[in-house]
Amino acid sequence: MNDYYVLVDYELNKIINVLNPLQENWSNINGLKNYPDEELENLSWAGHPNLGWIRITSPNISNFTYDEGWLETSKNNLKKIVKDKREFALGKELLFKGKKIKADEKTKTELSLKLLTIGENDSISWKFITEFHQITKQDINDMLKFIGEYTQQCYDEEMRLYGVIDPVLTAEDFSTLDLTYTDPEILTV
Repeated sequence: MNDYYVLVDYELNKIINVLNPLQENWSNINGLKNYPDEELENLSWAGHPNLGWIRITSPNISNFTYDEGWLETSKNNLKKIVKDKREFALGKELLFKGKKIKADEKTKTELSLKLLTIGENDSISWKFITEFHQITKQDINDMLKFIGEYTQQCYDEEMRLYGVIDPVLTAEDFSTLDLTYTDPEILTV
């Protein structure tokens, strides 16, 4: 959570935006990530006298209030970030018998449709990511099982991280979260 920040208003002693990774640019400031926390915490040098970006792990976070819906909105925002990481993982190239495939919905649907139409002893030409190969009904079953296991690992990781986010009750609780997304082991068959 060390890369997550909130914008605070010192005059109101209030958090005024949802918890997010520090953005690259904000208002008239470019390259926020290049500034040390001391400069981010007090933006008067950039013409924003009562504003500052505070790292969520800062002990000063407890000095600020927030609106009633802020906590749930921030938790939901973190869940979206986790979901995006899962979707990214599902778009990765996997190796099946030395051939590159994707675990995306298009591949699963096409394989499922082929499974319905191919005879027990037949083979078809299948385009993997970079090349064509002949595959059998058994190959299709094996590919679907392989992709299914990988997909399930992605969803299990998403569920694990949601379980880390859900118990958060205060802004301070965010500082102890470990939202490191662990990619599934990309098995090669």
